[in-house]
Amino acid sequence: MSVWQNLFVGPFAEWLVPEGKTEGLPPRDNDGVRLFADKLLCNLSMGEPPETITRGRKSYHRYCFMPHAKEPERHGREMYFAGQPAYPTTQELLAVDRQAEVDWLAKKYAKELEALAKKFGGKPRLSWGLICWVS
Repeated sequence: MSVWQNLFVGPFAEWLVPEGKTEGLPPRDNDGVRLFADKLLCNLSMGEPPETITRGRKSYHRYCFMPHAKEPERHGREMYFAGQPAYPTTQELLAVDRQAEVDWLAKKYAKELEALAKKFGGKPRLSWGLICWVS
C-alpha cells in the first residue's frame, strides 16, 4: 500500500465534531461517495477521522474542506499539492490576500457548504492556513 502526502495552503471550511460522534462523517451520497468529492478535498487520513484537537476540556475531530482545484481560476497560484512525497513549489505568500481567498471560497462553494452544514448540524468556521494529511 502506498501513502500519498497531501498539502494544502489556502482557504478552508472547518467543522469540529466531538470525539465519538463521527459515525456517518464525512457525509456521503447514496452510492457511498463523499459529498462534493469532485469539488472539495477533505482531510481524511487513510479513511480515518481527521486529527483530534482539544478546546477547553473537550476533544474534537477537525473536518476541513478546501477547493480541489490545483490552480483556482481567480488566484493564479497552486493551493493543493499531492504526491509521494508532495513537493510544493516555492511560493511567496506575503502578498496573498487571505481574506479575499476566504471570501472566494464562501461565494464559489456556497451551495456545497450549505449542504454540508446541514449534514454536520451547523455552519463551518471559514479560515485560511496550511493543512496536511496522508491518504
